[in-house]
Amino acid sequence: MAAATAATPSSSRRWGDRQVSRTVRLAIAALFACLLTACAAASEDVAVRPAVDGKRIALTFDDVPRAPGAFLTEEARTERLIAALDASDVEQAAFFLNPGHIENRPGAEARIAAYVAAGHVIANHSNTHPRLSKTDADIYLADIDAAESWLKTRSGHRPWFRFPYLDEGQRDKVKRDA
Repeated sequence: MAAATAATPSSSRRWGDRQVSRTVRLAIAALFACLLTACAAASEDVAVRPAVDGKRIALTFDDVPRAPGAFLTEEARTERLIAALDASDVEQAAFFLNPGHIENRPGAEARIAAYVAAGHVIANHSNTHPRLSKTDADIYLADIDAAESWLKTRSGHRPWFRFPYLDEGQRDKVKRDA
């Protein structure tokens, strides 16, 4: 008659369909402890922003630089907007840019630099402002990349993206997920 052998409960445990040895469990616990210690040490060097009471909102402006309007020049609009944000104690707003529209607008780069100098940030709103639902996915992604190439060389850049026309391609999942 053959003797039955069984693993002792103290030497291994089941994890899903596998037995995990005590050595592996100890190694995982040691790794977790090292990661926890490293995270705690790293967090000491991180500047912590003071807590904000109540809710916060994000102010964002699309299609920058804008063309002249009926009442304001581009320069006057920039000056007034910066002054209004400052007067309202807005610490930081985000300006979503279309860099493909800059070369046709004299002074546009200076106006964008003024937003950044005032403490605001700039982000990607595509290069030429196409609609996702009416553009081939490869062309659309290339347009985003062109804008990002321009933006990442500027101060105040954040790696954020806002869909033009807020068109996220809901009806075309393949494009949206590209």
